[in-house]
Amino acid sequence: MRPRALLIGATGPMGRAVLARAGESGVDVRAFARRPETLAGVAEDVVGGDVQQVETIASALSGIDTVVSVLGSRPRSSSPHLLEDGTRNIVAAMTTRGLRRLLCVTGMGAGDSRGHGPWWYDALVRPTILRSVYADKERQEEVVRRSGLEWTIVRPAVLAESRADRVVRAEVALAPGEKMRSLTRDDVARFLLTEVRRPAHVGQTVHLFT
Repeated sequence: MRPRALLIGATGPMGRAVLARAGESGVDVRAFARRPETLAGVAEDVVGGDVQQVETIASALSGIDTVVSVLGSRPRSSSPHLLEDGTRNIVAAMTTRGLRRLLCVTGMGAGDSRGHGPWWYDALVRPTILRSVYADKERQEEVVRRSGLEWTIVRPAVLAESRADRVVRAEVALAPGEKMRSLTRDDVARFLLTEVRRPAHVGQTVHLFT
């Protein structure tokens, strides 16, 4: 039987990358969106809902095996706790429905991955423009770790538009001073869909980079 995943954050760039790969992945993906009409022609299985309304998440979980969250946030967002609160609602809905498997994408610069990016990112972008976003991501990760679910946190490196001719690495531990080089959203989508089919990192935080 093909695994079935609920994709939260489906309308964003990462969500669309997952949807673009879903057909050939062996995974049936249901997209969860506040405005389902924006995914017309992009996804066949789309449900409306809002991560700030736990009951809408719960109703979208019928027939689902795995939840994949690529929920994003913007600097200076009017909801500085969106990732934390939305993820807490995801966990509550999954617990209510008896679902166990959660994949959650955060980013390089969260937790102990801080300082493992390019100098301009570590010194300029992460501590300034993305400071509030990463505070929210770190709270989000803590919600996931305390959830009691079969979770995997995925921290991608800086995202590039063009594919690099390099192997994508998935590392649980980073060596001191190791730098995470850029990859594409498609690289991340491939990893997520593979992890849905064949879970290999339950209870781990995985760093994706080239």
